Amino acid sequence: MSARMGRRVSSAVAAVAAIGLLTAAGCVEPELAARVGAPVPEFEAVTLTDGRPVGPADFEGEVTLINLWATWCGPCRHETPYLQSVYETYGPRGLRIVGVSVDSPGARRAAIDFMDENGVTYDRWFDPDGTGTGVFAAIGLPASFLVGRDGTLRWIRYGPILEGDRDFLGALERALGDGPPEGAPDPPDRENPESPPLP
Repeated sequence: MSARMGRRVSSAVAAVAAIGLLTAAGCVEPELAARVGAPVPEFEAVTLTDGRPVGPADFEGEVTLINLWATWCGPCRHETPYLQSVYETYGPRGLRIVGVSVDSPGARRAAIDFMDENGVTYDRWFDPDGTGTGVFAAIGLPASFLVGRDGTLRWIRYGPILEGDRDFLGALERALGDGPPEGAPDPPDRENPESPPLP
């Protein structure tokens, strides 16, 4: 493992551990922390370029990857080109990606320039008040949340999504195919739901 990859993995592990410690200490209420199977939390943002108000209702019924990021975040800058490639591959199958910049109001131009320089064509939102980081209990960046067509969280990553991440790609395939999240219980027998249990 390279030193750079080692640092990225260590950062991701540290972020997850910190969230667990904060939850245990009562700093993050468990019912407010994002978790797989829960509805996507409500938050408010604006479009990065023209300031139009947006929120989760804008991608209702779509498989959506919400990515919280900032221009000052090195792993975020490294991750963005990969997310663009993911969008180019899976966008035709119904994936929507929403990149939510949590930069300060004064860094809005820098966020726009960075996205333009990297040829980002997915949705670009702006959340200078950090509403998204609060409702998702994201104490570090980047942080990504995959939302299913039913509006529930299907997969969560606190830390960068590495290129070719099998866990991420598997969750994406399941969401696009409307399969259950990994670890979910098997669905009931829909062909004969009233059949008695076998002895």
